Amino acid sequence: MSYYTHCALILRPYSTHPDEHFPVEDLEIYKLIGEKGSKLTGYECVSVYHDFRRHPQEVTNGGMDDYGYDHFGWFGFTIELWDAPTAAGVNKGKHIEWSRRHPVADDLKLL
Repeated sequence: MSYYTHCALILRPYSTHPDEHFPVEDLEIYKLIGEKGSKLTGYECVSVYHDFRRHPQEVTNGGMDDYGYDHFGWFGFTIELWDAPTAAGVNKGKHIEWSRRHPVADDLKLL
């Protein structure tokens, strides 16, 4: 597990490849563990590649989760702990899109 404080999510690999890159059985294991994590934390589990890229044509490199899976075969996740917008009652919907553009009312809630 890696921990960050950004958006109250559970992030799973891959960061650099779509889900089709996984062996089917491994993707199912990731999804099962992610579902369990969601039940325990209340955080949605999402694919970094499909749901958490800053720009559709860019990928996030250097994720420990990817490295551990590719080189050692372990199933790692990044837990994005608490975040200010969620704590302020902001419904962000799509996390990355919200961070790019959101209503002024959301900023007022944060204040």
